[in-house]
Amino acid sequence: MQFFVVRLLKMVTKTYLVSFHVNRKIVHVKAGEQLLRNSLSAFGLEGGDEYSYFMQVWNEEWKEYVDVEDKSEVAGRAKLKLIR
Repeated sequence: MQFFVVRLLKMVTKTYLVSFHVNRKIVHVKAGEQLLRNSLSAFGLEGGDEYSYFMQVWNEEWKEYVDVEDKSEVAGRAKLKLIR
């Protein structure tokens, strides 16, 4: 039973590598939480204006970072940039 609970928690938690300037952090986002808010918190930027930040995700096909339109669609283990 314990294995099932741990496995279920892993399924509802996504992990990302987020960079902001020269810093990089591993950010965990549980179901119902917000990727941008958790990323800002990881870098000590909570309390700021969330609308002045945006995110980009690494696109393997283009070998470039591209703007994230819908943060809920970003796959776990993605490589992201937080930009102000």
